[in-house]
Amino acid sequence: MSAYIVTGAAGGMGSHAARILAARGDSVLCVDRDAEGLDRLRAELGDADVAVCAADVSREEEVRRYVDAAAERWGGVDGAFHVAGHEGAMREFLEVEAEEFDRMIAVNARSVWYGMRYVLPLLLARGGGRIVNTGSYVAFHGTMRTAAYGAAKHAVVGMSRGVAVEFAARGVSVNVLAPGAMDTRMAQTVWQRNAPGDPERGRAMTLARVPSGRISDPRDVAAVGVWLLTEAPRDLTGQVVPVDGGTSS
Repeated sequence: MSAYIVTGAAGGMGSHAARILAARGDSVLCVDRDAEGLDRLRAELGDADVAVCAADVSREEEVRRYVDAAAERWGGVDGAFHVAGHEGAMREFLEVEAEEFDRMIAVNARSVWYGMRYVLPLLLARGGGRIVNTGSYVAFHGTMRTAAYGAAKHAVVGMSRGVAVEFAARGVSVNVLAPGAMDTRMAQTVWQRNAPGDPERGRAMTLARVPSGRISDPRDVAAVGVWLLTEAPRDLTGQVVPVDGGTSS
């Protein structure tokens, strides 16, 4: 089977992506800052060919390290699913300091730049491959108190489309998965911040904006990402694929 890298693998969507790939019989390098979460995931997956690497995806040397680890273990990789992200404090624009903005860009956008930079040579060595980067509903919409997060996710779309065009003739596809509201730790943090002391009210505020009337299950969103990574047509490239219950329609 094939070998893949999944970042943010200790979190809600990333861990489900790793589970789906492992169930297919693929080899997976799971990357996250949460070493304990990675260890739990590795134990859960039992005999599957899964390796873990604790790393800060916003640091170039650590991205190089985990990509090198995958290359050493499997002789290369066939794709990467960049899930790792950071929601930040979600403050009004005038309250966001430059340091916080820089952190948002580093974790959500620069990490994707580094990931593609170091994975691409491995894909080219195998005659092509696939990259799935994680955007967001706010990658193409403006929302309250998310200017910094939105800037980072817009950057993910821009760089993904540029790389998709540049490497299409060399067998590499690059797409962006754009989740809406999911029932994950990140969303729960947002609900708490939107309605301090009353996260259920925060959840209801989010739900009111979703035409389907549902908060997405991260397993379903991860499954779309894995499809883009493994089975989607190679000519599907440079696209943003929303999975958001119709919010972006």
